[in-house]
Amino acid sequence: MDKYVNTWKSSRESVLHQNNHFLVTSEVREAGCTDFPSIHNHIFTEIEFISKGSCTQVINGHETKCGSGMLLFMFPQDVHHYTAFHESTKLYSLCFADDMLPGSVLDLLYTKNGALLAHLSEKDTEKIETCFRKLLKENEEQNLCGDLLIRAYILEIAVEILRKAKTTRFGISNPAIRKALQYIRENFKQTVTLKDLAKSVHLTPEYFCKLFKTELCISFHEYLRNMRLDYALMLLSTTSMTVTEVCLESGFSSASNFTKIFKQRFGMSPKSARK
Repeated sequence: MDKYVNTWKSSRESVLHQNNHFLVTSEVREAGCTDFPSIHNHIFTEIEFISKGSCTQVINGHETKCGSGMLLFMFPQDVHHYTAFHESTKLYSLCFADDMLPGSVLDLLYTKNGALLAHLSEKDTEKIETCFRKLLKENEEQNLCGDLLIRAYILEIAVEILRKAKTTRFGISNPAIRKALQYIRENFKQTVTLKDLAKSVHLTPEYFCKLFKTELCISFHEYLRNMRLDYALMLLSTTSMTVTEVCLESGFSSASNFTKIFKQRFGMSPKSARK
């Protein structure tokens, strides 16, 4: 799942060292920073961790203040974006495919209704930051049996979330929208029309669009486009497919339009992303 993070602009160098199952990055955002991604979603699971600082972000339409020790688990259908950084903030991001965790842990996570948020003690914050630092180190150095340690660190972080998350305040309450998100996830590489999607959840296209935007603070078309773009970026970094082949495989029909919106999202052309 290479090249997959909340902002590709800040991780171009680090993604070159990733494999196709996970991506881990770290960055510091200064107070008043405005250079961060607009509302978005991904094609794989994401864990975000704040080791110090404070900020505000919106998760599935719910605004929340996030501070030191915040550990956030988001499913592929969840959407989020930062709205403000109130002081210098250290962020870690971990995105990974399902096969990086044991099935029993995945089952526990997927029984939850929406993104999970845990507030850690100072001691636990230090422990989890150590896990992220070790993930970065093992991934960078690619030592013998490093893949086993990487899975162990990801497991430790996931278990910490399961044990410490008190609520799932960010769930998507409307069953029609939950069903629609699952449909998009399973079919985003194919043709997905608003008419067919609305019909699948027994709503008119007009009402479905309004409901989708109300629930997620992002339009259906933006949501679908983001998922396709993240998938395209993964293909560029893990395959030898041409840009045109990546474009078509990701669900886009026009190579010129694909290049344009890819650059708008990631700050670089598809060819530059491959380099």
